[in-house]
Amino acid sequence: MLSPYGAEVFPDFFGEHIMTQTQNNAGTDFYTEITGASFEHVINPDGSEYKFNPAWRCTGFSDTTNPRIPRKDPNYVFDRSLLQDLLIFLMYPQGTALWLTGPTGCGKTSAIMQVAARLNWPVVDLTLNNRFEFTDLKGQWGLTQTENQTQPTMKFIYNALPMAMRNGWILVLNEVDLASPGELSALNDVIEGRNLLVAENKGEAIKPHPMFRLIVTGNSNGAGDMSGLYQGVQQQNVAAMDRYRMLKVDYPSEEIERGILKNVAPNIPATIRKRMCKFASEMRKAFVGTANNIASISVPFSTRSLVNWANTVQFYQSDKVPLKKTLELFFLNKLSDSECEAANAIALTVFGEAWNGPEAGHTSTTP
Repeated sequence: MLSPYGAEVFPDFFGEHIMTQTQNNAGTDFYTEITGASFEHVINPDGSEYKFNPAWRCTGFSDTTNPRIPRKDPNYVFDRSLLQDLLIFLMYPQGTALWLTGPTGCGKTSAIMQVAARLNWPVVDLTLNNRFEFTDLKGQWGLTQTENQTQPTMKFIYNALPMAMRNGWILVLNEVDLASPGELSALNDVIEGRNLLVAENKGEAIKPHPMFRLIVTGNSNGAGDMSGLYQGVQQQNVAAMDRYRMLKVDYPSEEIERGILKNVAPNIPATIRKRMCKFASEMRKAFVGTANNIASISVPFSTRSLVNWANTVQFYQSDKVPLKKTLELFFLNKLSDSECEAANAIALTVFGEAWNGPEAGHTSTTP
């Protein structure tokens, strides 16, 4: 789909690329050119802003009206490394699927959706559970009736997998490691690019569109849950796992999360935003534990919780302690009494007077 001008620029993935012209069966343009300008906020690991090479181009869908295209979040901040990994997979799947593993709320699904939103790439996503069966992805017979029909008729109703395969969409399966390894292994042929056999519909064979992609997310890497935190996670089949690229996703760095809060909550003073990100980092250390200390917090502090905290604190300006009040909603009230006491002690160290005083309630337009 994409090819570099020369091998020497490939190590820097965001160097110059060219788009292969592709057309649909009707002869009209089916794809379009997407430039780096579509990815507004990209942050390097050190927190500095990444600037795309102006010559960078990639392929995206020309139809911007498809309701399956994820909603674009203009405040989203991309981690450069994660963005690079996702784009390389989307352009060069090479007979593999992509497995994103990481702790809850670290942004696995959000990253996929926001890349797809900028490429106008339709997505169909499902959340699996321990009752998942492969036939749930294919479809079932059911009664259907159009406006002109007086009586309903039986028709095979296609579900997510045939829809995505036929149309060249991205199929995202969340919480994939909750599914039975036997059921998930049924995806092996599809991942390798072979036709999907729908035996339930008279043995129909569905040929995958060249733009079809399969991405899954889970809290484990398929080897089972080693932490004891994620109930229901199952160890997956080794042969099936061999067909996935494994991408580890962690919580963003403090530098990246400061960029996120700057976009979503600009009215909070920059010093307070910085401390909020510091507190989130300290909570994750307390959750994981260190070489010298065992874990003291049993609930992970996700980027989702951090963003919700920042978004909500702006509406509690009349409260004397808005930081503490709003953190209770998204984190503190989920902890045991002893954990809550430990978290409050860390917060007092990080925020100082702002934790129990009115300083955090003052809004500012400081960048």
